Amino acid sequence: MDKEPDGVVIEGTGLGHAPVNAFDDLTQHHDHILDRIDRLSDTCLVVVASQCIHGRVNMNVYQYGLKIQEAGGIGAEDMHPELAYVKLMWSLANSDSQEEAEDLFLKNVNGEIGDRELP
Repeated sequence: MDKEPDGVVIEGTGLGHAPVNAFDDLTQHHDHILDRIDRLSDTCLVVVASQCIHGRVNMNVYQYGLKIQEAGGIGAEDMHPELAYVKLMWSLANSDSQEEAEDLFLKNVNGEIGDRELP
């Protein structure tokens, strides 16, 4: 990359996880993914959305999500990756800092973040 991005959306699985645990020779590159999230979050907003059609990101359930949060990633609630991408661009364009952009991203502005769904 010539220039570091202002924001990144990671399209996670299920509750918003990504492969960040290395446990054998074939998964050693997972450490690099976590390291990159950590380095990116110093200078940009790193958002994790789920590929699931229904459901909400919950990064407090498994160690994958906890590690991503510790590295600086934030959950996109129940926004699909495409919506999270647009909301991230809007949040960055309407803020003066990474912290303000995060606050805007997590604020329900126009119904993009739904109420908790019960089965």
